[in-house]
Amino acid sequence: MCLPCELQPGAFVSSYLPFAATQVSFHRGLRATSCGSASIHGCFFRTVDSHLASEARRRPARLRVVASVSARGLLIAFEGIDGCGKSTQAASFLERMRRQSLRPEAQLLREPGGTEFGERVRELLLHGGVMDALTETLLYMASRSELYAQRVLPALERDELVVLDRTHYSTMAYQGSGLDVDEEFIMQMARAATKGREPDRIVLIDLPVEEATARMAAGSAEAPDRIEARGAAYFEQVRAAYLRYAEADPERFRVVDGACGQDDVAAAVDASISDLLDG
Repeated sequence: MCLPCELQPGAFVSSYLPFAATQVSFHRGLRATSCGSASIHGCFFRTVDSHLASEARRRPARLRVVASVSARGLLIAFEGIDGCGKSTQAASFLERMRRQSLRPEAQLLREPGGTEFGERVRELLLHGGVMDALTETLLYMASRSELYAQRVLPALERDELVVLDRTHYSTMAYQGSGLDVDEEFIMQMARAATKGREPDRIVLIDLPVEEATARMAAGSAEAPDRIEARGAAYFEQVRAAYLRYAEADPERFRVVDGACGQDDVAAAVDASISDLLDG
């Protein structure tokens, strides 16, 4: 069963109603998709596969939303499993913001990375060989702390738009759900690393693991990195975790179907953020 685009929490064109006002909830196993047209009005909700919805609820998300530190800018983040297309969409969104002069001062930063220290940590995390799950988690968090201190928070204080390719929710999903590192511990570290500054909007590009894996195989002749090589079962856990987080914090998350064409996904991305850019 499909519901019309007007009920999509991130696709409000004229009214920009908050998610709660739509009376549509991820608790019913619904997710957004923009298939059918590059137009915003071509998007629909569709039900998540029953087994995936069940898995997403089997392990309740333990999230605690805290107030952000004062910052005048706008922080938009893109999340999703490897191969979902989030990096492509993040870069595309940034380019549209600059081209349309909506946010010419915008910048795109990636996690891990974005600083000299962070890029060195990134190389170690992706190609450094076997390491303990907690060690891996701490390295991600160290890179994040430097990124926020050096780049993210100063840019927001200058009233800039910052687009993030991954956030601490990646650490929650990949190391917390995927590697059984305590998720509350991860959130405590994240609050310290980010000074409590949560993204204003998180666009979750959702894609079945099988399709994401096929995309990665077709798009690169290089061997998979440490994370990409973990296999389908691991990424199923990660994907299910992301859906739990979106269900737990629907005001912050918008879920976009990454299986659609790039133009359709881009239209849904713009719709999911438009209320923050309006006025």
